Amino acid sequence: AELAAGLMEHCGDSLTAPVARVASADVPVPFAPVLENAYRPDAARIVEAVRMLVG
Repeated sequence: AELAAGLMEHCGDSLTAPVARVASADVPVPFAPVLENAYRPDAARIVEAVRMLVG
């Protein structure tokens, strides 16, 4: 969130698209390691979000 806020604050006028956040699901944080890995955003979800932004 801080990175996104900093980008908007310092580069907002030169950005061609809004800053997007890739976050974990809106559920309680699981304790089991396998579920923790599914909970956190991974590279594939980040790449998917970037592709959605750039079309």
